[in-house]
Amino acid sequence: MIAKRAAIASQAIIVRPDSPYNISQDLANVPVGVNFHHGSHYIAIQTLEGFLPSEKIKSAS
Repeated sequence: MIAKRAAIASQAIIVRPDSPYNISQDLANVPVGVNFHHGSHYIAIQTLEGFLPSEKIKSAS
C-alpha cells in the first residue's frame, strides 16, 4: 500500500503559524488551496480523506 503512495512523503498540508487550524479535522468545509499539477490535488484529497468524509473536503486552486 505504501508503494502506491510514493508522493506522500514529499508533500504536506501546511498552515500559517497563526492559523486557527491545528489538526486535519479542523479543515472540514474549509477551502484548502492546492496546486492542480503534478498530482498535488489528488494527494491532498487522499490525505484528508483519512481524517474527513469526502463531502467535507473543499479544495481550491
